[in-house]
Amino acid sequence: MGVYRVLPDIEASTEQATIATALQQEIWAETIAALAEAPSYAPGVVIPALNQMIDVTTSRAIAALTHPPLLIMARLSILGFACSLLAGYVIAGSQTRLVGLHVLGFALMLTTTIYLIIDLDFPRFGFIRLDFADQGLLDLLARMK
Repeated sequence: MGVYRVLPDIEASTEQATIATALQQEIWAETIAALAEAPSYAPGVVIPALNQMIDVTTSRAIAALTHPPLLIMARLSILGFACSLLAGYVIAGSQTRLVGLHVLGFALMLTTTIYLIIDLDFPRFGFIRLDFADQGLLDLLARMK
């Protein structure tokens, strides 16, 4: 949890991830040692749950590193440029006085759309924050204490 709490400081986040990995290895080693003295059915119950705990952190790390391909971002940029050219061409032929308002509205909508798409790709860095997703884990940790 500390890995995401310190973002966007990548160095501190990496340090927290290293600490979390060390704790997971320690939990795994102590659990295996404790299961040596446990009843025969205990490993079948404990090991899958422990494995799931470790898999969740791996899945979150992979999700944080997975982004749309560069081709998608290039296509988005080309789309924005083409739409701007077409809108400019249509507006240039217009004889109304509201051309400036149309240009401003179009530029604002296109810019915010591209910004939101990119911001959704990095939910822990930009305007859109997913800190509420961690609240369930914080509540569980508080109940465990």
